[in-house]
Amino acid sequence: MTQAASYTGYSSKVSLELVIENQTVPLAQIGGDRLFFDHPVEFTSDSGEVVMNVDGVIRRWRVSLSNGKGPSRVIEATFADPT
Repeated sequence: MTQAASYTGYSSKVSLELVIENQTVPLAQIGGDRLFFDHPVEFTSDSGEVVMNVDGVIRRWRVSLSNGKGPSRVIEATFADPT
């Protein structure tokens, strides 16, 4: 008889946010020089800071945004080196 393997997994607690225009906006994901949001957003500022928290370890990146015309769920961004 073969016994099923027992797995004890671990899931990291991860949060992504964009701090911009005196507000904190949740991010769905980042990657490929883009910021992805759960809903369409529009900003008047072209710079902000991405904050990633993984199990209490925080990393920050300054970002320059390429705002398009009108609200969008995806915004192109240029990331500076993490701080």
